[in-house]
Amino acid sequence: MLVLSNYLTKHVYYPTQIKYLPSDQLGIVVVIPCYNEENITGILQSLYDCIRPHCDVEVIVVVNAPQNADLSVRETNRMRISDFYKWTETHADTQLKYYVLNFEHLPEKDAGVGLARKLGMDEAVHRFLLCQNPVGVIANIDSDCTCSRNYLTALENEFRNKKTKACSIRFEHPIEGNEYPKENYESIVQYELYLHYYVLSLRRTGHPFTFHTIGSSFAVRANAYAMQGGMNKRKAGEDFYFLQKVIPLGGFTELNKACVYPAPRSSVRVPFGTGASIEKMLKTKQYNYETYDLKAFDDLQRFFSYIEAMYVSGDFTELLKKIEEPLHSFLIENDFLNRIHEIQKNTATKKAFMQRFFRWFNAFIVLKYMNYSHNGFYHKKPVQNMAMEFIKKYNPDLIPISGSAVDLLTIFRKLY
Repeated sequence: MLVLSNYLTKHVYYPTQIKYLPSDQLGIVVVIPCYNEENITGILQSLYDCIRPHCDVEVIVVVNAPQNADLSVRETNRMRISDFYKWTETHADTQLKYYVLNFEHLPEKDAGVGLARKLGMDEAVHRFLLCQNPVGVIANIDSDCTCSRNYLTALENEFRNKKTKACSIRFEHPIEGNEYPKENYESIVQYELYLHYYVLSLRRTGHPFTFHTIGSSFAVRANAYAMQGGMNKRKAGEDFYFLQKVIPLGGFTELNKACVYPAPRSSVRVPFGTGASIEKMLKTKQYNYETYDLKAFDDLQRFFSYIEAMYVSGDFTELLKKIEEPLHSFLIENDFLNRIHEIQKNTATKKAFMQRFFRWFNAFIVLKYMNYSHNGFYHKKPVQNMAMEFIKKYNPDLIPISGSAVDLLTIFRKLY
């Protein structure tokens, strides 16, 4: 319990908001950021429709806005709070409790989805401290999502394994329907295909920390969250940065038996990510999302195949000669020789060497290399082309007849 209390003493942003004591059987807290949303009852109902786990569950909705928010945003937030209370009045449940936190005047420099997640997750830490459950599960989902009926039971089962510290949860965006214009569905097919292509291509290289890092579909134990200093306040990419601290700890799993269904909508609130990518495609009317060339992943795969040789080698200069451009130049510019000497000097076993190596050459470095290699050497290509190339190279028995984005996405969802 000490790790939770120490975290709240050092890192909490606001005092606790919920005045009611939690159940002694509280095992899962679901956090839902809510900013200028058109609907909140959809996700509340989806969670309510879930099969009940053995433990008790709390749902914390974090309505938030910066102090300089437009009056229209504040009015929309108030309407969602009103909707929340009307809905909960008719959905009482002894095992599933709902709470709403209202943060209307967050500092402009910090306000965003990262801070909203942090406020909810910090509140969850306090709830687990009160019921003395440091290994309780904090799940994140978004206001525009729904989930499969086994979402809560699958979470409970996933964390029955005491070694599990956190997990990513399967997600599938709706790719057809009447709720959004057809262009939204065309765009989300492209973007989700990119997400799977990137993760599966990187996984083929042998990088051990390759997982989806989607804010609406992950969960973490309260003590693991606290030990890593909690969620950051980034206005975009908060999920990626937080999970990159957790994944290398080990005990990170993939929960594929349940599914989250995020909406295929656009957003101008964040500079990158799903909503921003959809917005860009809709604005430019270019529905052929471009991604990294598969050859850049091949370069990494060859490089990682030398790791065992690096452990015993004393001459890394010779090893560098085997690495072709642009990875060769990238490694030089990123102080590879000093880094690898330091790693070798501070590890006594091959396993420790590899762990320390990938803690350095982590997902941030990989992404940095991808952008570096596509700045004058490789060129980004339509994701459909790259996805088809991936299938032809690694799963030729699955080559679709049409090669459409939808067919490719269907295959990649099965591969993941």
